[in-house]
Amino acid sequence: MELEQYLYCRDVGFGGLAPDTQLDETFRGWRPHRNRAACELALMTGMHIQEWATLLLPELGLETGLRPRTTDVALAACAKYGRPRSVYVPMDAMELLDPYLHIERPKTVAKAQSSLRRRHRDLFVVQRFEADASKVRGVLDGRTVRG
Repeated sequence: MELEQYLYCRDVGFGGLAPDTQLDETFRGWRPHRNRAACELALMTGMHIQEWATLLLPELGLETGLRPRTTDVALAACAKYGRPRSVYVPMDAMELLDPYLHIERPKTVAKAQSSLRRRHRDLFVVQRFEADASKVRGVLDGRTVRG
């Protein structure tokens, strides 16, 4: 796939733009900024769908709300055949996360909060990240857990 074809696929197919780069009012997709960011992550890192679909913000270095320019992500549990590997996420892919994080994600989180509050006893509720973000502390089944 050539660059122009990829950009067309990302921005028109996944991103809700018309072929003339105007907003496509008939776009029936959901969360175009998230979709564009996922395309960019998949292409720029070589991640498989099960890898980028299960990424958490702390794994991208986004636990403090500040976005790093680039990052390395360890893919152990979700990597192919369970073999650990690491991928480099370049600056362009990290920058494409901004529209999703600032525009779409807050709406998604707000909508999910009511159902999550009802089920909070079944969830692992993170209370704190350790300084290097490799460990978390939270409550699971009424017990404080660190891992």
